[in-house]
Amino acid sequence: MTPKTTTRQVAKDAAREQQIPRLGGSATNRVYKKYLPNIQKRSGAIVPFEFSKIVAAIEKSMKASNEGSFDEAVVVAHKVAGEMMRIARVYKNFLPTVEGCQDEVERQLMLSDYVATSKAYILFRAERAKQRREQGDVPEHVRKLSEESKKYFKNNPLGEFVYLRTYARWIESEQRRETWIETVDRYVNFMRENLGDKLTKKEYAELREAILNQEVMPSMRAMQFSGDPARKCNTCFYNCSFIAPVKLPDFAEIMYLSMQGCGVGYAVESQN
Repeated sequence: MTPKTTTRQVAKDAAREQQIPRLGGSATNRVYKKYLPNIQKRSGAIVPFEFSKIVAAIEKSMKASNEGSFDEAVVVAHKVAGEMMRIARVYKNFLPTVEGCQDEVERQLMLSDYVATSKAYILFRAERAKQRREQGDVPEHVRKLSEESKKYFKNNPLGEFVYLRTYARWIESEQRRETWIETVDRYVNFMRENLGDKLTKKEYAELREAILNQEVMPSMRAMQFSGDPARKCNTCFYNCSFIAPVKLPDFAEIMYLSMQGCGVGYAVESQN
């Protein structure tokens, strides 16, 4: 039996003995929560420490390299968390970082003789770092808005696709499309701008919540163009229009509205 095989067998046996649950919640994890309640992301945001994310990252690298199993990933993750907890016991104000945690994952993989996995993990980190340099990190407030907005399309992926394709406006200052929450807020704020106190604050809030949950829907043209476009040209709100042409410039009006996406009907009759 090679040293590597021995290491794996010990890891498997340890996992069986500890009966580590897949989704956390064990006494060991509660200890981690005590000493490692939070972790700092690259953006500077401080979020709750999640042991399961360390396990998932290690298991993913093990699968990519055909080395190790879920139980072995859990054991290595415990070593990583245990090392950070050791530091936290010594330094009471210690705040682990995502980068530092990943460094420790690399170290523990190599110490545990998972050479192929550690290589896969290092390459994965390098690729993600390259993507961040090229694309930039997603700001925390945008990430939260996106996560919150997705909840409203939980059982409606097609609806989310149609929304993103048609109604999510481009935010030039942030170089991104708006989220569902931002779209609804844009509409409600524009309506408040025009209606003023004809509705109470409570009614505006109830209306916003109903639209978010897609219990009621306003004109989709209004959803699409509320805000600056409608302020500049209110005809972009038109959903359908009709005209009986009596002179040549009337056809210019038809083309103008058509180019704004408005449905235009017209009738050509001899008496006109």
